Amino acid sequence: SSEERSLELPKVSANAWKILLATCLTNFVIGLDLSITNVAIPNIQSSFPTASTADISWCLTFYMLTYAGALIVSGRWADQFGRVRVLNGGFICLIIGSSLLILAPTVPLLVVARGLIGVGAAMAAPASLGIAIAAWPAERRATAVTIWSSTLALSSAVGPVIGGFVIELSSWRWAFALNIPIGIIALIWGVRVLPESDRD
Repeated sequence: SSEERSLELPKVSANAWKILLATCLTNFVIGLDLSITNVAIPNIQSSFPTASTADISWCLTFYMLTYAGALIVSGRWADQFGRVRVLNGGFICLIIGSSLLILAPTVPLLVVARGLIGVGAAMAAPASLGIAIAAWPAERRATAVTIWSSTLALSSAVGPVIGGFVIELSSWRWAFALNIPIGIIALIWGVRVLPESDRD
């Protein structure tokens, strides 16, 4: 019966749950950044009145281009250099890119910052999923992937609310500033919790 099969599933250790939560935080930061961008575009354009809509749209387009380009090779980087190292490198790119974004005085610099964040997200996302999967028993990995994936959906839902609230109170720059403390927390927590997995 299905009940008997469920009893045969191996138990997930507390450490595996910690690893999954740490990698879920990674996914949350990535989704939060992207969802805030969608809300902030009109406010960004008002800060640069001489820029055209096409110029401002590059904030989204260049992110997607760098994300897609780096995603192709990030799995190989993770196998070659280690998943935790690639994950941490991705977070460093995301933190630096977010810092550059909130200080950017021109649209081209804004676009460059978004591109750096795209590279960071492409490095962090597959590495974090690989780490989470490696920590869980093979029979329970579908559950880990489902939980990890749902974090992105959660961030996509709450991101516009949080971003819109912060933009209303202050500016779009402060909305993106949220990436920095969350990213630093995720980076520090990951260093303490995440084990380096086999380079297969």
